[in-house]
Amino acid sequence: MRGERRLYLLSGPEVWGRALARQMIPAAFAARRVVLGESDTPPLAQLLGREIPLLLINSHNGFDPDLVAAAAGSVAGGGVILLLTPPLALWPTLSDPLYPRISVHPEITPAPPSRYIGRLAALLGGDPRLTVVTPEQPPPTPLSIEIAPITAGASAQQQQVVAAVVRVAEGHRNRPLIVTADRGRGKSSALGMAAAALLLRGKQKVVVTAPARSAVDALFYHAAETLGVTPVNGNSLSGPQGEIRFLPPDQLLATEVALDLLLIDEAAAIPTPLLTKLLGRYRRLVFATTLHGYEGSGRGFAFRFRAILDQKSPGWRSLQLQIPIRWREGDRVEALLNDLLLLNASAARVEPPPQLSGAMAGEVELQAVDRGQLVTDRELLQQIFGLLIEAHYRTTPLDLKQLLDGPNLTLYCGRFRGAVVAVVVVAVEGEIDGPESTEILACRRRLRGHLLPQILASQHGIESALAGRFWRIIRIAIHPDLQRTGIGSRLLRQLVTKGEGCGIDLLGASFGASSPLLRFWVGNGFAPVHTGARERGVSGAHAVTLLKYLTSTGERIYTTAVANHRLQLPLQLGDALQDLEPDLALQLWQGGMTAVAQRFTPEALEQLRAFALGKRPLESVIATLFHYAGAVFALEREVPPEEQRVVMMRIVQRRSWAECCHTLGLHGRQQGLQQLRSAYARLLA
Repeated sequence: MRGERRLYLLSGPEVWGRALARQMIPAAFAARRVVLGESDTPPLAQLLGREIPLLLINSHNGFDPDLVAAAAGSVAGGGVILLLTPPLALWPTLSDPLYPRISVHPEITPAPPSRYIGRLAALLGGDPRLTVVTPEQPPPTPLSIEIAPITAGASAQQQQVVAAVVRVAEGHRNRPLIVTADRGRGKSSALGMAAAALLLRGKQKVVVTAPARSAVDALFYHAAETLGVTPVNGNSLSGPQGEIRFLPPDQLLATEVALDLLLIDEAAAIPTPLLTKLLGRYRRLVFATTLHGYEGSGRGFAFRFRAILDQKSPGWRSLQLQIPIRWREGDRVEALLNDLLLLNASAARVEPPPQLSGAMAGEVELQAVDRGQLVTDRELLQQIFGLLIEAHYRTTPLDLKQLLDGPNLTLYCGRFRGAVVAVVVVAVEGEIDGPESTEILACRRRLRGHLLPQILASQHGIESALAGRFWRIIRIAIHPDLQRTGIGSRLLRQLVTKGEGCGIDLLGASFGASSPLLRFWVGNGFAPVHTGARERGVSGAHAVTLLKYLTSTGERIYTTAVANHRLQLPLQLGDALQDLEPDLALQLWQGGMTAVAQRFTPEALEQLRAFALGKRPLESVIATLFHYAGAVFALEREVPPEEQRVVMMRIVQRRSWAECCHTLGLHGRQQGLQQLRSAYARLLA
């Protein structure tokens, strides 16, 4: 059938499978095939935006779900996937070449049977959407491969996207567009056609950004085709009067670029804080992302980013491409891969009352989940993984393997009226001794899978932390329809009780800092003990680590860590954390500092009064203002937020007046000075 893709499972010894694959592949396609699991496996970035006729996946050398998801989505209609596996009955019991990627110290040798591979083998064994070939069967004839586009020209949905993108560039400002699509729907090609259309309509500069330049190859190809020019591999494409140029996200933030439109492709793979900054800097933007696949969940991204758009650009719109153009609608291979990799998993549907009362939230109980059960209970696994997808914008196919096979993980879920509405994933860490301890303390070694104790030992010199027993909360996900109802706080309290019963010393978490997350964790009794000096690539935010002690041993470790963080934070905010948003910096300060009554010397009082009355310039008393900034922050109910922000940015973080005015919306230096004087006058009062 035209546009139909096919998947052949070659289940048997590797030598047999490779030899049979060579016989099956037509000579004309031998050089055009893409191979996964062998020495010529391309990097993931090279698989994006391509259309390939034949994909060979050698699972004898490991089944990488991220690579499989990316490559399979590039197989065009009429193409073929050859999947080589060991005999299905044996496959889950064999050594898993990918196990080292999820193992932790100390490594288990030999690796335990893989639940993840067991699930794959069970699904593949009896699925009618593929053809199974074994050594006992007659070998199939050479494949017939006929690649043909499913649609001629742009589809009706693509034309809608082109028109909507043009409207963003030519209509009212501050009305962004979100374009979402599954793989193979022509999202990137529609963006390319739209960019070219804008140049043909007289626009001077369309800027494209993405996690990597290779992610927009398809966009540039279709833009060149629309313009009637030869596509190039560079970062720009010229039109009649203007150009389409690729710039990485950090360059767009380092300096303000003059442009007519900013296209952000694969937005789910760009940290949300960076997208938020781009939204604040540029007035005409299109955010496009794949709904699910190798780069993380576009559904999770769309859900989380929607709240930011509602606040900052309430006139935003969204469009979704649903009809495939790379293969025919109803493609059996797409449906099979969605089931195998849970690319289309979604949270359970719940019908909460209009206002979920605290008593109803109290119905949700934390229950341990036997991960072996998830191999056979498809509905439960769908609900759990679907909830993780919707709650976290970077959930990838490999996370499913981690969930099923991670050796130090414990999984809990909470149910409401029978449906899974909460998931908590916990990693067991610590109890490190022997020569590794000395190496970690000297920052010469880092063990896989023990984040919390190693941060405390290597960054704060707390040797006793290595021997402590930690539970690190990797994920806590609440159903989108039931958030802000107290369920998350209730589950944390239950987790504390379970940890105490298991003799756990400390409960903690580490994540990219944001105001809502910090508010949640600090509000539940966790204290910041470490803030990363550099922004993390995954979240685009500084990592913050928080702890809560459960035993007397944990209390001693916790007390030392909190005291050290309190000592270092004021100076860090003027150094490595200088770029931290003022509200976030204030939250870190107020969540980790104890409101201590400071003693005011007569000289300090005189300087503060003189400054508050406008009789002393800022520069002559800045050290005194810095020393008593904490006293200002301790009066958070008496000092307005705008005044606290100025104290944080100008006095503690030592940022320029120009930065303060730009970030805080001040009319100028004088307004900022007035707010500073007012803040310290309230302190004196």
